[in-house]
Amino acid sequence: SALGTVYGLSGIPNSLVERIEIVKGPTSSLYGSEAVAGLINIITKKAYAAPKASADFFSTSWGEHNADLGFKFSLGKKVDVLSGINYFNFQNRIDMNKDNFTDLTLQDRISAFQKWNFNRKDNMSIHIQLAQAEDDAKLRALLRENVMEGEIGVSFRREPSYFAVSRIQGASAQVFKGVNTQTGELAGLGARFRLPAYVNGELMDIGYLADLRLNVAYRAGMTLQRSYDFLRQQHAQQPLPVYTTMILKDNHLALNALTRNRARLPPYLPLGLVHTPMLLLGWQKAEYRVDGIHIRQAEPADTSAVFQFINQQHQRRQFAPYYCPDDLVNGRLYGLRIQDFYLACKENGQIVGALAVWEQSAFRQIHVEHYRGIWRYLRPIYNGLCRFTPFAPLPAVSEKLRCAYISLLAIEQDDLAVCRALLRTVYRAHCGGGWHYLVCAFHERDPLLPVLADYAKISAGGYLFQVQFDEQPFALDGHVPYVEAGAL
Repeated sequence: SALGTVYGLSGIPNSLVERIEIVKGPTSSLYGSEAVAGLINIITKKAYAAPKASADFFSTSWGEHNADLGFKFSLGKKVDVLSGINYFNFQNRIDMNKDNFTDLTLQDRISAFQKWNFNRKDNMSIHIQLAQAEDDAKLRALLRENVMEGEIGVSFRREPSYFAVSRIQGASAQVFKGVNTQTGELAGLGARFRLPAYVNGELMDIGYLADLRLNVAYRAGMTLQRSYDFLRQQHAQQPLPVYTTMILKDNHLALNALTRNRARLPPYLPLGLVHTPMLLLGWQKAEYRVDGIHIRQAEPADTSAVFQFINQQHQRRQFAPYYCPDDLVNGRLYGLRIQDFYLACKENGQIVGALAVWEQSAFRQIHVEHYRGIWRYLRPIYNGLCRFTPFAPLPAVSEKLRCAYISLLAIEQDDLAVCRALLRTVYRAHCGGGWHYLVCAFHERDPLLPVLADYAKISAGGYLFQVQFDEQPFALDGHVPYVEAGAL
């Protein structure tokens, strides 16, 4: 009966309970057809964490008497057993309304509880915790081994150090890891970044979720849900008003796992497509001129004015990061110099456009891991034709892309002509050099998006999401989203 189920919960000794989860909302897909409005999930300890034996007893002035006995034992190397015996007695007849029915059920009950744990490869215990500097090598290995699936599969690497460049994605980082408690193997990793950015035209700290990776052997279990439970705890301790993340449009595995409102995962609210093409540095192009505008590289004396201009323009974009001159030396803009900025200026010296060319191959790399679909057949044809053109052939499998990022793009009044002039100057300056591609990022609603039509490119992109950890999502206005290509 239903009451029998309730009473049965008393048969679990307190010393064997790891934690109690209260899940709100429908969870039938995970816990069965009766979990239509929520559930209380009592999670007992693993055998290795439970005491060998435990006993407790209590009695109340209401006449309740309770005794618990718990113990564990093993059957060989692969079977662990937790057992518990509970005795409960209540014989105090209470009838406050004198209807000859007791207000509380009389009980004289013995309950038994037992849990068997078979140490198979697929029921491994995963502990989620913050990663430390000594985990760096394992984190980098997991990044190498996890491929972002698509017709052109790639891996995003952080050699020679993960933590050394983590500030590129946020002013502060909480990197967490999932560890198999039985073997010590790394099951997964992820990161919660905090960064100053403009939201609805106001400067505030926001969150950015990135680098979520799961070892293939752990994708079918509950590691993903536990990871988000951990993120909820971090958010509760250090709340942020809004979180964003991006998932590659061809990464169907991640899209299906994260964006389908699965139990215990936060809602992923779609914010549109972000185009991240690789512009091919091939044929030289003619200079693009705009009357009254000249393009030049920045000098150290320009530093303050450059960042002031970028932040003024970024205020008009949703999620655009805030940067300052100190970021050139404190790790936020690791590897970037003021001389890497190109400026569009009026005759009086006023800046009306800026962008930076950010080369990151010494510390962040993109490696091609496979070619599938149409690219499996196009690549040999394309590479053959490249022998007769200035275009670089597509990289071999496991080879890294030789690219730089168009970063910190800011154009006054979204003047498309100024943007064209800046990008054309950068393109001309680097044709025939050591890079094969320029990577940029434009939201599908960005008025500067048409600038991409001027260039041969390999199309790529991802979906931008707002991740909701609070009961109600943070209200966003109509500002066009900005995604920093160099921080993806």
